[in-house]
Amino acid sequence: MIGLDLDDLSADGAITKAPCGGEVAGCNPVDRGKQGTKRSVVCDGAGIPLHLISARANDHDSPLLKPTLIGIYDMIGPLPERPCLHLDRGYDSGKT
Repeated sequence: MIGLDLDDLSADGAITKAPCGGEVAGCNPVDRGKQGTKRSVVCDGAGIPLHLISARANDHDSPLLKPTLIGIYDMIGPLPERPCLHLDRGYDSGKT
């Protein structure tokens, strides 16, 4: 894709409210146990979102990384040979 900076990627998760529930809503650990969802998104070097997945609010970030990155491959195709992927402390585990 012309204009995408696929050599420099960043991924993060964000918890949002889900007052009406939904298929992937779960107990939100930061909002007194109300319904919530987590969005795991990966962006290119310019901040353009490339792929997003939803999960329960109480899911850890690290297991969501693989399906988020696989979604880029399904939509765009193969990434460069060695892209730089920026992650925060939420991904600091043996799974990543």
